Amino acid sequence: MSDTEKSTRMPDKVADTDSTEATPLELFFDLVFVFGFLQLSHHLSYELNWRGLAETLVLLVAVVAVWGHTSWIATVNRAKSRHLMWMVLGVMGLGLFLNAGISSAFGDTPWNFVVPLLAIHFGRTLWAIIDTDDPVHREHFQRVLIWYVVTAPLWTEGALLGPEARLPLWAFAALVDAIGSWVGHPIPGRSIPYQSMRIDASHMIERCALFLLVALGETVLATGLQLAEVEIDGTVVLVAISALGASTALWLIMFGAGRDLTLRKLDVSTDQTRLTHRGLNAVSVIVAGLVLTAVGNYETLAHPMESVVPEHALWIVSGPIVVMAGHGYHLRSIQKSAIWGHLVCAVVLLGIGIAGTLFAPAYVLAATAAVLFAFAFYERVRLQHNPGFDV
Repeated sequence: MSDTEKSTRMPDKVADTDSTEATPLELFFDLVFVFGFLQLSHHLSYELNWRGLAETLVLLVAVVAVWGHTSWIATVNRAKSRHLMWMVLGVMGLGLFLNAGISSAFGDTPWNFVVPLLAIHFGRTLWAIIDTDDPVHREHFQRVLIWYVVTAPLWTEGALLGPEARLPLWAFAALVDAIGSWVGHPIPGRSIPYQSMRIDASHMIERCALFLLVALGETVLATGLQLAEVEIDGTVVLVAISALGASTALWLIMFGAGRDLTLRKLDVSTDQTRLTHRGLNAVSVIVAGLVLTAVGNYETLAHPMESVVPEHALWIVSGPIVVMAGHGYHLRSIQKSAIWGHLVCAVVLLGIGIAGTLFAPAYVLAATAAVLFAFAFYERVRLQHNPGFDV
């Protein structure tokens, strides 16, 4: 192809497909999820109980699935599709309405959430089936579509019912969707080997990292928004520093030596697609932990010296514990020894949460931040001394 022909390509063709870096289109797409995570944390803050947690988890599974499946399809097709930009922008537009519907999903207007969700899933998957020229990927997308056909009636029926009856149906639908994502949407009778599904693994891992950065940014945003609403005194300063410190420690854990280890593993792995899929699964767990972390920071700033609920201390540590679970799951596929440090950190945090019922939330958050920083330092030293992979 001549230089002149290259310059006259369709403008919606995704450029720089040989680079692992995210494109401006992908970064633009991620922005809508800042709003989504803020909506989810607000929903849980308004319903800080077990039912509120269940509702938030159901909505979170749906929101993360939108990002994960769209990003996977975009990564698979980014070097070939001439119309990828329009698909991504279409999902982004519907995603804005989807995230706006989070606040009323378990209220009087559930269709504001369900209609965009189903439109995204069916529209995007049909587009992928038509657009791809890879028969293996086409078969995979067809299987994804079958799984959506199974869960769509559950989402629809739940929207027709009242809030009390809605939760069990939507929870089951979210569970089926989550299982499908985790196991690769299999259909009985024939399996698709991971090795036969090609994807730019380095690029997808980079997309996962940026998505985690978006979710982590929401914890900082939630802290800042609440800080602007309260009267500043010594206790509030302690809580704000602790909240920012906890977020910083989580950033060090997620984007430290472990990330470099992941990229090196990709360079030598003979099954990059499986490793990438596990990384995407880990992202869904870590994001749930970051949403919980944002809620813990928000509520502690609002009530630094008194527990808003008896389990306030457990809410504070629950987010970091879930992050440890997701991060440990991912690193375990690279280094099996990595799981022990994560388990110890989670147990210590749980102990703080249990003992913290006797202390003010401000001190519980400060202790949580200190433990996270200690673990981040330990993890850095451990990976420096053992930079290789477990065989």
